[in-house]
Amino acid sequence: IELGVPPEDRHAWVTVREARTKSIRSLKTRSATRADLSKAHARARSMRGFKNEHGRSLQLHAPLKELGRAGTGVELFFRTLRWLFIVLLVATALGCISLADNIGYNTDVSNPLMRTTIGACCKESAQELRSHSIPWFITFLLFLLFLYYLRYKQREVAHSVDKLYITTGDYSVEVRNLPLRTNEAALSQFFEQYGEVAHVQIGFRCSGYVRMFERWKKCEVELKETRTHNALILEQGTGATSEGFEAAALLETLQAEMKELEVSMAHLKDVELISCGVAFVIFETETGRRGCLKAHLHNPWQRFRECVGGAVQPRFADLVAVALTVVPAPEPSNVFWENLEVGPMEVQKRSLGTLLIAAALCGISFVLLLLLSRDRDRQIAELEATSTSLAQRDLALMSLQIALLAAVVVTAANAILKNLIKNLTVLEGHNTKSDFEESFFVKLSLSYVVNQSLLILVVSPSPDTWFESGGVYEQAFVIVVANSFIPEILKVVRLDSLFKRLVRGPFVKSQAKLEKLWQPPEASLGSFYAGLMKTLALGLIYAPAMPIIWFVTAGTIVVKYWATKYALLRVCRQPPTLDEGLSEVFRELLSYLLIGSVILEGVVLDSRLGDETTDTGRLNIGILSGRGHLALPFSAGVLWLVYKVAPLHRLSCLANYVDNHSDDTGGKKFSSLPKLARYHCPISQPVPSLATPTTRQKVAAQMKVPTKKVGWFPNVFGHNSDPLIVIT
Repeated sequence: IELGVPPEDRHAWVTVREARTKSIRSLKTRSATRADLSKAHARARSMRGFKNEHGRSLQLHAPLKELGRAGTGVELFFRTLRWLFIVLLVATALGCISLADNIGYNTDVSNPLMRTTIGACCKESAQELRSHSIPWFITFLLFLLFLYYLRYKQREVAHSVDKLYITTGDYSVEVRNLPLRTNEAALSQFFEQYGEVAHVQIGFRCSGYVRMFERWKKCEVELKETRTHNALILEQGTGATSEGFEAAALLETLQAEMKELEVSMAHLKDVELISCGVAFVIFETETGRRGCLKAHLHNPWQRFRECVGGAVQPRFADLVAVALTVVPAPEPSNVFWENLEVGPMEVQKRSLGTLLIAAALCGISFVLLLLLSRDRDRQIAELEATSTSLAQRDLALMSLQIALLAAVVVTAANAILKNLIKNLTVLEGHNTKSDFEESFFVKLSLSYVVNQSLLILVVSPSPDTWFESGGVYEQAFVIVVANSFIPEILKVVRLDSLFKRLVRGPFVKSQAKLEKLWQPPEASLGSFYAGLMKTLALGLIYAPAMPIIWFVTAGTIVVKYWATKYALLRVCRQPPTLDEGLSEVFRELLSYLLIGSVILEGVVLDSRLGDETTDTGRLNIGILSGRGHLALPFSAGVLWLVYKVAPLHRLSCLANYVDNHSDDTGGKKFSSLPKLARYHCPISQPVPSLATPTTRQKVAAQMKVPTKKVGWFPNVFGHNSDPLIVIT
């Protein structure tokens, strides 16, 4: 009335005002209870990628030395991709010579893809065959020189990263073979002879504690989710319904489970604290660390002195009487505390089991490829019986279909192998994340090479059938093309993360669970190295006889470089600090892949000529008598053997980098760098506690909610009064 609303419009005006007031109150309640997507997105963005010294995300064009913040392994990976691209560019240029010869000689071949292969082009003259193998031999020399260069750059990059970034590892050593009764005070007193000790942490048996703690954290997230669900039930006024009682029961169950886990963790912490015989010692200066490492080199003379008792000191007889193993310590984020109790022999047994399971899966892939090969042979026999032009067209189409099916089988098997091997490698119990990544890389690389590069050769053992339509090389080309973009797309577009965020996210009610779903995925450097090994295996094995594959391989390296960099800086979390161990293992596996390429090249060349060589192509030099076309593969094998046997690692420029001689910290003390992390065994930390009420009475009190609204009296003078509620 005071606002001058006409009588005929007053009822409608009050109704609209009432609806608007109720909507505002509902929005305020929901904003306080429901998850905020913008906060989850902001938190995920803050966790992604690498951060510089100012806390800002690195740009895609950032220099590679900035990636050294995650250790030597990440920077070495991208530098390896750059150097490999240069090698592959030269190999592609050399392959153009063989490619032109193949296309010129294979004019009578109907399949345009098979014209690019060595095929039948060298069936008539050994001279043509030797001229074809010369570009391959030069490419082999390039890769051999690349192995030497990679070994040299490993040391250089490791030294530059260690000099550029100060980490906890610059002050720390890892001590093994400790007596079980040793405490941290005695250990600190013993190592003070080398320098002031800043921190000591003994590794205790904590696998059960860590499992309980992980379960406690999951319960905590579910508890927050259930409480938010309860708040929404209270808002809707349906607390006395079956849904409300089920939520209350689930809330009580979670709280009871969390309290039980807290009691069990406290029992393990206070009663069953057992040492693993491993400790981490942080010195105040890097000089103390270097002195400690030099004193425990364990050369034969020192071991003899320890055996005869020359190194025993009465004050610390319990430590010196045993042969302590002191090595450079990994970074704190690199340690799996729950796996320190797992011995090396047990890890090896579990690794063997992982390899057997992966071999069984490769066997299934082999059976599927064998069935495809048998079906191809049957259809070819049927189509060749009719020599019509339509039959020839059907033959080409059928061959392409077989190649595509083989690529699908291999790609699907690779995806299954990756997830299976990763989960099994986690169960092996490696002490550090570096060991885990190296083990994961070796197993995954072997599985990739066997499943993707070798099985199609085993399925068709006769080299004469490799160059037919739908044969080994046509299947290999389709696999190479599929490998060039499918894994890189999946690296950038993480389907598992998209499923969590877009499918499961809208149904989440609590902020904690939404942030967990939006958490960026982990970046596995071992998986990245395995993908690179898979690409090189396809190139080295099949490109010599089909030079067009060099073009695809070089392009794949470029795509892999930018896709991996984007994934690390914009999609995944920063990986743990890893050393150059992965690059070292990659170099060793690449050397064996190189000799495999030599063997296959010899098989291909021999299958093209064999005993049909003319007198101009024969040599009379021992085992190569009558097989002059194998001279270059034989020479390549000898050079590879020299590379493996020659003790070039004795040279200082090719030796592994060991930080025992330089002071990269500039004399800074560990205590003056508060940002550096310390070693903390999980079981030595305070037990988490549930600070919320757990009694059934308080839970029930929370569920006493209004069930019937009797009246609502809006204040039309500009203020909203509370509704009148009757609780029944």
